[in-house]
Amino acid sequence: MEKLGILRKIPQINPCMLLKKLLAKGETALTATNTLISLGILPSLLDCTDVETLTETELNALFGSIPPLWEWENLAKFIEVSTLNPALMQQLQAWIDRRLGRDIEVESQETAELTSKSFDIFSFRDEIIEDYRNYIASFLKI
Repeated sequence: MEKLGILRKIPQINPCMLLKKLLAKGETALTATNTLISLGILPSLLDCTDVETLTETELNALFGSIPPLWEWENLAKFIEVSTLNPALMQQLQAWIDRRLGRDIEVESQETAELTSKSFDIFSFRDEIIEDYRNYIASFLKI
């Protein structure tokens, strides 16, 4: 019975390391974690809960020493992917693409305008009315 009491006193090991806490501890903590990741010996996964995005400095401090040819799949082995929000996941994938020298698909200004117009129905309506007004005015000039 005493053995069970001793086992219950042993603290539970958290299988994840909170990225939010590492960020709060600063660049030294990020660099130390970077070393463990680059060596492939990080003892637990990175939990990215409550982390929206990272600065370029934080990204480099945290992942700058990973092997040069690592893809997203290699890095994802050290991250609790279920805790990543879509913006952070996209940021990490873009960072890896830049690091590997891949062209990142950048939205053209025309595509961005079309996207913004599709969400602004009132501007779209005003453009249609203006086009129709010009169309009618062209007949009146004839």
